[in-house]
Amino acid sequence: SDSALATSPSSILESMSMREKIGQMVMIGIPGTSLDSGTKKIIKTYKPGGIILFGYNYENQNQVRELTYSIQDYANENGVLPLFVSTDQEGGRVKRITQGVTQFPGNMALGSCDDASLTELAALVTGIELRRLGINMNLAPDVDVNNNPDNPIINTRSFGSKPALVARHGDAYIRGLQKGGCIAVAKHFPGHGDTAKDSHKTLPLVNHTLEELEAFE
Repeated sequence: SDSALATSPSSILESMSMREKIGQMVMIGIPGTSLDSGTKKIIKTYKPGGIILFGYNYENQNQVRELTYSIQDYANENGVLPLFVSTDQEGGRVKRITQGVTQFPGNMALGSCDDASLTELAALVTGIELRRLGINMNLAPDVDVNNNPDNPIINTRSFGSKPALVARHGDAYIRGLQKGGCIAVAKHFPGHGDTAKDSHKTLPLVNHTLEELEAFE
């Protein structure tokens, strides 16, 4: 609510139960393209911190805007803090929204151009377009260093194989996305670019010392 937003974060936190604090750490997926009874029940019962939208939640711009706004309205009506509404819109081969927004090339193409201003501009446009749809968090950019040719899941999602280049473009992407009013999320855990396993299917191991991770990742 407006009154809740005007309250200091520390006051809000002090007023929350342990269950509500745990709920704020959870980001849920929802089953369909509209606010159904099941989603309402989850929001009202668990008061999650956010939701994540996948391709199956999207039909068109008007539909997804109605979905995100109705979810926020329902949360507000039931005493739930405003939700993070997230999606994976990296560009290239990882994108949840394929129509009605600008389709940019992936990170490897941006890194190959090596013009940080272009990376920032692509992220800025992405951020503006997502916010117009009611999406306030983009699970991007991928800032893994692409230093393992056997990596099955990162590869073209990385800006490149040199830490300085990845850092430069990652910084530009974050800056552009957040100028567009959309929260950036740098991912993944350090070293994922140097694994030969897909973390969606198994648990990759990184056999590096802390010093090696700090120097490279």
